[in-house]
This record gives sequence, C-alpha cells and structure tokens, in this order.
Amino acid sequence: MRRFLALPVILLLAAPAARAEEPHGCDKFAWDVTAAQKLLAGPAMPAGSEPADRTAGIALSLSLVPFAEAKLERPPERAPRQAASFAGLVRFQPASEAGVYAISLDAGAWIDVIQDGAYLKPVAFTGALDCPHIRKSVRFRLGPGPFTLQISDVDTPTIDLAVTPAD
Repeated sequence: MRRFLALPVILLLAAPAARAEEPHGCDKFAWDVTAAQKLLAGPAMPAGSEPADRTAGIALSLSLVPFAEAKLERPPERAPRQAASFAGLVRFQPASEAGVYAISLDAGAWIDVIQDGAYLKPVAFTGALDCPHIRKSVRFRLGPGPFTLQISDVDTPTIDLAVTPAD
C-alpha cells in the first residue's frame, strides 16, 4: 500500500521542477517585438464601441470586467485559470486584404480571435517575463473581414494591446 501512495507524492513533488520556466528579458522573444513594445510604451487609445482599425498602428487600452460578467462573443477556448479574473473584447473592422498580424499584450492573458464565427488558430506564439511594456505576442492569419479579439484570464481590469503586421 505504501508503494501506491509514494508514487503520487513523488510525481507531485517532481512536477514543478519538470515545468519549463518562462524566459526572462526582452531578448528572449522568438521575433522582434520592438515595434509593438514602442506602441505599448506610449499612450493607448481607449478601445471603444466602434470597431478598431487593425492597420492604425496604435495601442489600445481595453477595459475589462469580471469574467462572470463579460459578454464575450463565444466562450474562451481555454477556461480561465483564475476564478477572479477579468475579460473583455474589442471588434476590428475589415481590412483591404488578408495577412498575418501579431497581437501583443502588456500583461499575461488568454487570447481568442474569432472571424466568420470560428476561432482562428495561432500561427506562432512568443512571450517573456521582465520586459517593459510587453508580455506576449501571438500571430494570427487574418482574413480581410472583420474579427473579434477576446481577452480573458487577466489579473487586472485593463490591458493594453497592439495589433501589428507580422514581418
């Protein structure tokens, strides 16, 4: 019986050590995030009720509400890890053509992009701790139509974001 109890205890103790620690520092991002970082370091325009322009080259400040009160277009693909987290959305207007765009955030959060009623899968992801004004950047292949960006699992009631063309 002791052998059966020992194995779960050993696995629980080993799990934190087995998890890879997130990288620290601005040089740890998988691609150059300097343009998004500069946008996020400057003043952010409040995300409003009108659809935003993905080609505007500005940072947006998105006001969030407690997850239980958020009126998201669709449930997040991943349930929030924190019960007391915040969520919100911003809609974007159509563009003249399709392309790959990076959605960069100044804090940790879950990102869902919805276009034509379906979740878009990320093309690539990068993130690092201890880099001023930017925490993560996720690339999506966006069609020319409008899309909705949903943010969830956020610690604070606001988050700044930038949408930039991927290089």
